[in-house]
Parts: sequence; structure tokens; C-alpha cells
Amino acid sequence: IGDSTNAEVDGYSGSESDVEKGLEAEFALHKGRIAVTSFSSNIGRVISIVKAAQANGRSVGVIGRSLHRMIGAARDLGMLKDCPEFVSEGDLESIPDDQLVVILTGSQGEYRAALAKIARGDYKGFKLQRGDTVIFSARAIPGNELAINTVKNNLSAGGVCVVTPRDTKNKIHVSGHPCREEIAQMLQWCKPDLVIPVHGERMQLDAHAAYARECQVKHTIVPNNGSVIRLAPGKAEVTDHIETDLLAVDQKRIISASHRSISARRKLQYSGVVHVTLVLDGRGELVADPKFDTVGLVDIESKEGEAFHQQMHEEILDLLDDIGWEDRLDDHIVGEEIRIGMRRLCQHVLGMKPSTNVHVVRI
Repeated sequence: IGDSTNAEVDGYSGSESDVEKGLEAEFALHKGRIAVTSFSSNIGRVISIVKAAQANGRSVGVIGRSLHRMIGAARDLGMLKDCPEFVSEGDLESIPDDQLVVILTGSQGEYRAALAKIARGDYKGFKLQRGDTVIFSARAIPGNELAINTVKNNLSAGGVCVVTPRDTKNKIHVSGHPCREEIAQMLQWCKPDLVIPVHGERMQLDAHAAYARECQVKHTIVPNNGSVIRLAPGKAEVTDHIETDLLAVDQKRIISASHRSISARRKLQYSGVVHVTLVLDGRGELVADPKFDTVGLVDIESKEGEAFHQQMHEEILDLLDDIGWEDRLDDHIVGEEIRIGMRRLCQHVLGMKPSTNVHVVRI
């Protein structure tokens, strides 16, 4: 079972030792404080940053809950034996600017991560200012570009120099995903009878499978999300499918991202809502003026809002007059006619089709 992210990329992904040398050279170019952001789980990158900082006579501090958690686990496992203790956050201000490197969470622009907070000026314990440098030792995951650019723009507005892998000749990041030569090396070592490509888009999975066949692998299975694969007994094959979906944290519950409540809120956000209440007697006559309210459509305190509400009031009366006496006895028919008419009016006047609810009360 193999990672397919770089299955279409020739050559090798690069070594972490190359990053250590690249960061060492990059640090030497900057005089103020240096902040480096990368994936919190990449302990190898933390070690590279520490070694590059030591080579430049700089101490290293860490800001970010997930980084502290990962570093603590790495120390417990003996992975940081050669790393000195990090400067505590409370002591960062006492270190001269040209002798400090700080590792931060937030390489993907996460709003609540340390880097984003510092870029916004919302972080109390540490500041970046004109003359300082932020190095992104990570590539942007597709879909995160907007959030990352927001962080970069906030940093630039404060006079902070921003360096990404595209901005420098120094190798400050390498992929953790194997390229084709590394895939071939693994296949040569393992000599598998079966390869199942995972972790990538469909084109990348197919490229991985095709390359495995070029490398004399007899059998490949390209799964879809939810595919159930039987490995034994007999020939490996897809035997079933489990429905999968994105999940969303909705306050105190976890629901499908396609849940009706999510789509309803999205609709309310873009189209607004209209509530109408009609009080009718047993014959379908209005007992009181229609009551209605709009949310997200017009400012009801403005002249435009007053005029539109008056138009809605008149439209409700006209719609009710157009309903036959027999149909007026059916709450569903009355409600649907008013609902459709209100949406049609909003579309005509405002260019919007709001979510519309009509309540019919009989007395």
C-alpha cells in the first residue's frame, strides 16, 4: 500500500539533510529575528531547524500547542537527544534579535495557529516587526492558498520579510511524499505481488498503478474512497463499498458535511428567509392582517424596506384572493400558494429566492 501524491513526478523527493543545509544558508542571509513554520508532526524538520540555527549562533524557541505536544512525544521516544532545551516563551524577548529562531505552528494559514495570530497582532507573548523574517518550510496544500496568502499579507503589511520555497534558491523544504525513483526503489526492495495505491487524486493513483506494472508488479488495485478490499484467501479484489463523506463538527455533535441542516444554513446565508403567518377562520377568511418577517433581505427601517414590506402585504392579500374557496380550506394549498408567490416577488424585486416558510393558523 503506497503513497501516490508524487507518483507522476520523476526523480527523488530530496533529503532532509538538504533542507538542513538550505536553512543554514537561508538563516545566514537575515539579520533580525527568524521565525520558521512547518508541519507540527515533522520532527525531522524541527531537528533540521535546530541544527541550522546552531550553525548560525542562534537559539531556538517554540510557539504553538501542537508543536509542544509533538516535541514532548519526540523527547519521550529519544528522538531529540542531540537537541538542546528550547528557549521558553517567556524568555524569547531577552534574546537578541540576531540570535533567535522561533518555530511556529500555522504553515497552512490556520486562523487560530500561532503564526496567524502573530501576523494579525493578536498574540500577546511574541511580536514580529520590520526587519524580521518568516520562512515557510512547507508547501501550500491545495485549498489553503487563500488562508496562507492572508497570513503573508498581514506579515508584509508589518514590514516582515516572507520567504517561501519559491522565493529562494536555498532548499528550505522537501516533500515527504516519494517520487517515482523512490517508489521504484521500494518495489525493488519489497518485490510485492500486489500494489494498492492510496493518498492522492485519481490520476495520481492510476499513475502509481501503471508505474508499478512497469516495475513488473503482477497485480494492482486502484481503490475508491470506501472500497473494501479482501486480501485473502484467493486473489485480492474489491468486495464491497462503504459510504464515506466529509464530517463536520457542529457544536456538540459530528454530522455529515452534506447534512440538510448545513445546506439549509448555507441557503439562509446567501438567500435570506421570509416568515409568513396567516390567521384564517373555518371558511378561509382572514381574521387578522397577515404577519410576516424578513431576514437578510432588506433593512426594514429604511424607506426601501418599508416599501418592500408594504408590497409584500399587498401581494399576500392578492394571492389569497386568487385562491378558490374550496382550496382555502386546505392549509397545504394555501401555504404553497403564498410561499411560491413570496419567492416570486422577491426574485422579481430583489433578484433573490429566499427560504420561505408559511404558517396557517385556523380559529
